[in-house]
Amino acid sequence: MAGAESLERHDIRDADGLPRVLRTQMDVVLGDGWGVLNADDARIAALAEYCDGSVTLYATDAAALTEHRAAGGRAVLSRGAELILCEGPQETPLALRSAPRLPVAVLLPAVAAAWVSGLAPALLAAGIDTFDAQLTADTH
Repeated sequence: MAGAESLERHDIRDADGLPRVLRTQMDVVLGDGWGVLNADDARIAALAEYCDGSVTLYATDAAALTEHRAAGGRAVLSRGAELILCEGPQETPLALRSAPRLPVAVLLPAVAAAWVSGLAPALLAAGIDTFDAQLTADTH
């Protein structure tokens, strides 16, 4: 929710006004689509109400996912270095060979988006294990 100061000319003067802008990203999700939202920030998670499709939440705090999971929702959770795919009460830890080299703030939404796009847990784990940030930086 940072960056409100850059939107002042659009009548967004503080972080409390940002959900009005960010909700537009959920407003355009069709019924057969998916929204991916950060449940660690309650203001972001609340944008789920504007999504016509399904919502997958991600968080580092399992408590932020309790209600969503109780309703059978999908979520991606980080517990230390472990990444867990959740669907309702079921949990599927990703079988990573080592701790991820990417910051969790980058990894969680990427894993959530890839998972809802149909990538299997084994393929997600392989991608994380073999990701080379330096190689990616060298190609841009």
